[in-house]
Amino acid sequence: MAESSGQSWQNGRSISECLEYMWTNEIACDVTFVVGKSRVEMHAHKTILIGRSPVFQSIFDGYIPEKGTIAIQDIGERPFKLFLRYLYTDEVSFPDDCVLPLLYTAKKYNVDSLADVCREILIRKLNGSNACAVLEKISTVSDEKGLKKICINAIDHTTPHSEFSKLSRSSVQHILETEHLSLPEETIYELVMSWTDEQCRLTGLAIHDLNRRKVLEDMTGKIRFPVMDCKYFAENVASRDILTDREKVIIFQSLSTGKDQCSPDFIHRRRRSRFKKRETLDYTDINLNTCLPLSFKTSSTLLLHGVTIPSDSSTRFRQANLALNAHLTLLKKNQILCICPVLPSSYSSHEYLLDPPLHLLPQQSYSVRLNIIKDDDDDSKLKTTKSSATFVKFTDPLVQGSCKIAGLVVSETNNGTTQTENPKLERALSSNSAFY
Repeated sequence: MAESSGQSWQNGRSISECLEYMWTNEIACDVTFVVGKSRVEMHAHKTILIGRSPVFQSIFDGYIPEKGTIAIQDIGERPFKLFLRYLYTDEVSFPDDCVLPLLYTAKKYNVDSLADVCREILIRKLNGSNACAVLEKISTVSDEKGLKKICINAIDHTTPHSEFSKLSRSSVQHILETEHLSLPEETIYELVMSWTDEQCRLTGLAIHDLNRRKVLEDMTGKIRFPVMDCKYFAENVASRDILTDREKVIIFQSLSTGKDQCSPDFIHRRRRSRFKKRETLDYTDINLNTCLPLSFKTSSTLLLHGVTIPSDSSTRFRQANLALNAHLTLLKKNQILCICPVLPSSYSSHEYLLDPPLHLLPQQSYSVRLNIIKDDDDDSKLKTTKSSATFVKFTDPLVQGSCKIAGLVVSETNNGTTQTENPKLERALSSNSAFY
C-alpha cells in the first residue's frame, strides 16, 4: 500500500515512526499470525521480531525455521496486537484489563523490558480493594513469586470479604502461611470465615461451623488464634464450633498467661509488617559511631518488635564470628526514651528483635538506633533504673558502635478491640529515611 513519490511516507518521520507505519499499513510484511479463538490474522516483519525477542529469533532463524502461518491460541487478539505494537514502538500505554495478558505474553516471548513495565503498572495500581483479584490472576503466570508476595502484602482493611472469598484454596493457604501481613489476626480470621462460607455454597454444604472446619482442614492451625485479643477470642471464636473444646482450653491458657502453651498445631508467633528504606544501605563498621538514627512517624498504636539490618552487615557479622551484644535505642525529639537489649532473630539473620516489644503511640515521631557492642567490651557504665515492664532505661548509655538500619519490624496492637484502621509507618521527611 505504497504512496506516490510526491507523498512519501518515509520523509519527515523518525525510524520508529516509519516502522510503526510499515506495520500498521502492512508494508512488506513476511509473517502472518492467526490469533485467538476468532483466528484473526495479524502481519509483521520477521527482522523486527527477531531484533526484539530471542524466542522469535529461535522461531525464524533457528535450526528449523518456522515457515507459513503461525497460530497463537493462548493469547487474545487485543493483547497480542498491543504486544506487537510495543515491539515496533516501545509504546507502554495499555488498558488496565490487558496488563496481565501482556505480562504473560512478554514472559512467553522473553521480552524483559515489557514484562518489567507490566509489573510496574500492576504494583502502582495495586491496593487493598483489588489485591485479591490480582493475586488470583497472576497465578496463571509462571514464576511471579515476587508479584504474589506484593499482592499478599497489599491485603488490608479495605479488602472486601466478597473478593477474598473468591480466592483459590492455594492462595488462601499461601496468605495464612505468610509472616508479613498488615492486618490483625482477628481480621484475617473473619476474611477466612467468609471464604469458608463461599466454599460451602460452591460445594453444596450447609453453612455451619462443623462444615467450615471441614473446609479449612489443615489450614485451621495456620490461623494464629494464640495472638488474638482474649475478649475477641472468647466472644467470636470460643463461642463457636470452629475449634474443639480441647483446642479452646489450650488457647485460653496461652492468652491468659501470656506463655506459649499451645500444641504444635497452632502458631504463637505474631505476624509482622516490615517497612524498609528505599535506598541501598552500606555497612558501617561497628567501631564507628557514625550512623544516623532511623526516623519514622506512626499513624496508630503499634508494637515495635525490632529492626532489620542490611544483608551485607549480617553476613560480615557471621563471617567474622563476632560475639556481639546489641541494644536498640529509642529516641523522641533527640531524647533517649530507652535502651533495650535485642537478639538476632531465629526467623531471619537480618533481624534483631526485642522481647517484649515496645509500644509506639499514634501520631508520634520516633527514631531508633541499633548499637552493637562486643562481648569483651566494658558495659559497666550501663545503669538501669526501674521502669515499666516494657522499657529498660539507662542513665548513662555507652554507645560503642552502631549499625545502619534497613527497616522496622512492627505489628498492630488491638488494645482489647479489633483494630479497624490499617497502620502505616510514615517515615519522617529526613535525609536518612524514606517510607517504603
